[in-house]
Amino acid sequence: MLRRVYSFLLHLYPSHYREEFGGEMQQLFLDRCRAEGTLRVCYETLPDLAVTACKEHMDTLRRDLLYSLRAIARNPGFATVVLLTLALGIGANTAVFSVVKGVLLDPFPYKDPERLVQLYEKRPKQGRVRNVVSAPDFGDWKSRNTVFEDMAALTGAAFAVNTAEGSQIVQAARVTSNFFHMLGVKPVLGRDFLPEEETAGKDRVLILSHGAWQHRFGGDRSIVGRRLTLGGAPFEVVGVLPAITHVIGAEVEMWQPLVLDTRTGRGGHFLNVYARLKPGVTTAQARSEMDVISAQLERQYPDENTGHGANLFSLSDEVTDKVRPALTVLLGAVGLLLLIACANVANLFIARIAHHQREISIRTALGAGAGRLIRQIITETVLLSVAGGAVGVLLAHWGVRALVAANPGNLPRLANIAIDTDVLLFTSAVSVGAGLLFGLLPALHATRARVADTLKQSSRNSTARGMSRRLLVVVEVALALILLVGSGLMLRSFTRLAAVNPGFDAARVLTFDVPLMGPRYAKPESKRAFLLEASTRIAQLPGVASVAGVNALPLSGRDSGTNFVIEGRPAAGYSMLPNGRYRVVTPGYFETLRIPLRAGRFPAASDNDSSPYVLVINETMARQYWHGEDPIGKRIALSREQDKPRQIVGIVSDVKHYALDGETRPEMYFPYAQEPQSSMTMVLRTTQDPENLIAAVRREIMRIDKDQPVAKVRTYEQILSTSVAQPRLYSTLLTIFSTIALLLAAVGIYGVMSFAVGQRTQEMGLRMALGAGAGSVQTLVLKEGIVLASLGIGAGLLGAFLLTGAIEAILFETEATDPATFVASALLLIVIATTACFIPARRATRVDPIIALRGE
Repeated sequence: MLRRVYSFLLHLYPSHYREEFGGEMQQLFLDRCRAEGTLRVCYETLPDLAVTACKEHMDTLRRDLLYSLRAIARNPGFATVVLLTLALGIGANTAVFSVVKGVLLDPFPYKDPERLVQLYEKRPKQGRVRNVVSAPDFGDWKSRNTVFEDMAALTGAAFAVNTAEGSQIVQAARVTSNFFHMLGVKPVLGRDFLPEEETAGKDRVLILSHGAWQHRFGGDRSIVGRRLTLGGAPFEVVGVLPAITHVIGAEVEMWQPLVLDTRTGRGGHFLNVYARLKPGVTTAQARSEMDVISAQLERQYPDENTGHGANLFSLSDEVTDKVRPALTVLLGAVGLLLLIACANVANLFIARIAHHQREISIRTALGAGAGRLIRQIITETVLLSVAGGAVGVLLAHWGVRALVAANPGNLPRLANIAIDTDVLLFTSAVSVGAGLLFGLLPALHATRARVADTLKQSSRNSTARGMSRRLLVVVEVALALILLVGSGLMLRSFTRLAAVNPGFDAARVLTFDVPLMGPRYAKPESKRAFLLEASTRIAQLPGVASVAGVNALPLSGRDSGTNFVIEGRPAAGYSMLPNGRYRVVTPGYFETLRIPLRAGRFPAASDNDSSPYVLVINETMARQYWHGEDPIGKRIALSREQDKPRQIVGIVSDVKHYALDGETRPEMYFPYAQEPQSSMTMVLRTTQDPENLIAAVRREIMRIDKDQPVAKVRTYEQILSTSVAQPRLYSTLLTIFSTIALLLAAVGIYGVMSFAVGQRTQEMGLRMALGAGAGSVQTLVLKEGIVLASLGIGAGLLGAFLLTGAIEAILFETEATDPATFVASALLLIVIATTACFIPARRATRVDPIIALRGE
């Protein structure tokens, strides 16, 4: 037992001290332990031993670091190649991890965010699982449940604000008075909303977002209590929110209390509902109780709630689920890229060790132990890896800034993405881990060499090293092919998505919103007059071919719908009525966007409030509700009270309203003169660059009403580009990663073949001396390289087949095992591998047999 204790203490010291403390010193220690007691001796001895051992190890580490720095300084070219290779791999991992962390991993800035959920109405028979909620249903859900600590509602709004640059639209929201309390957010200035402010007349109060307080009011702390005029109505600022990156209402600048009348009909659905689970309650339990409440409401209100239910999702899943698969794929892709970089650097180190093997063998012969050599090599690799990580952080910083500036469409929590402390810790761990990973194999090779053989220039060890380097190349090629297949699938998917016909012509079209707010536009006549004058003025501008308006522009993210009654087809109740998307258009809308007419006619200027009410439907609605019949001349009525019957006068082609890869729903188009709206989007087809007309359009709108804001001025091509921004980003990043992987694999193959040619110089010379032609020697080298590439391609195809299923969720009309992509990727890699082998092969044919044989 005492000997084991002494052995443990002895191992605290470096190996070169252990002999000094053996023999007589060991016997003295044993005698003292027997005389004074082992615990006492260890208590007195261990601290001094530990301090001495730490000093010795730190001194050894210092010497290793100095030696590594000198080695790096002697080979700056080698160090630069290694550093840049690692910087690419580690930088890509840092950038993608910062995105994954900011979007998926960071907790939401609310109290106990894991207990927050979002609730929807669901209508399974209509295929709708995320429908907004009516005010009466919200009231019943809130009063009848026992699983939620609190429940709140939100609906969108907007205000017109006069600034030095003219009138502007401010994004706002109306919320129940308990909304911020439910989230666990307290104003940093002023107070929260009061329950009595949910009544009409007392709701003219505002809470500002921290961003609006800073950039619109200069961070003035006296803002609380100030009165603002918005849209012609006075409002009092009662509070300012803290500077947090909101998940709910991320773009909202001003918040107003929501006035709800839960006694109204259940047909109006406009609320986004959020709730906080009670402690210990799971989402499954809450979902189960909401099903019970929905069944109760269905029995109590069969006309409005038959077939309706409640759907519940955790807030985290609701915000991130759509992007989680793609970000996971990107994180896996950069992981593969880092492995390729590590394999490449390991190859470089093995070659370098081979070049310095004689020096290493001399050090071994002079008494350097295997552990000492391994530690020395690992120290150098980790040092280079950490330096590569530092450069990688710089590259990642630029990449993240470019990503945030590009603002890819619908990427949630974009403002949360940054290179912060957690990301730097991740990068540090990856850097050290990578240094250990690619340094271990070269270190083991350095210690396996037989000193006698090395000093006699034996080639046995070089053969072993050659096998290791070949294996690393096979791994590189396999991993590169997996990345190449993934990027190929994403490119194929994106190409098909971009080729989808949206149903309209977006070329040379300018769009902008004109929200008609305030008392001036309270009456339908004033809305009609403004749109008519605006259309007339803009149509007369040079370069404008046509102008029209719509309440919900395709691919803009805006939408609305309504139930309707088909004449002659009585329904059991409101909830069983058919549903269509609600569009209001001015004359010339379909002609301006070049949406084809399939039957009947377009809405005309003569379709006004004194003429028979008409509508136009899309092809999907015609098929779904009049299958096998001609809908022209059929009549419907909207589900609202006292709606006039409307006759279908035309059928137009389907358009992609939600997304290019989204489903097409039944759509109804109503003439604006018969259905005036407060908010419209104007569309202008031009004969020149649409952006050249922006200033002229603003000028004409201000001539009609100087206080009328013009918002979201964009070309339609910009809207189309934004709608595919996310898949374009994913395919671009995967293409960049796979290109880097291909280059690294090509460099790896080139390095191995160059090393092999150098090791076999005498063999090549002997072959040529015996009559072998240059072509046969070149073929020999090419064959060896192609065999390595083929092995890697075979393994890569198998790996890609097994792994690309993870990418299937983000592909559009593309199979994850698409044969064309697999074959094309393999052929491309074969071509690159052959090219990488060609230079060493050419060099092998230029070996002078006399010089080569003289080396023997």
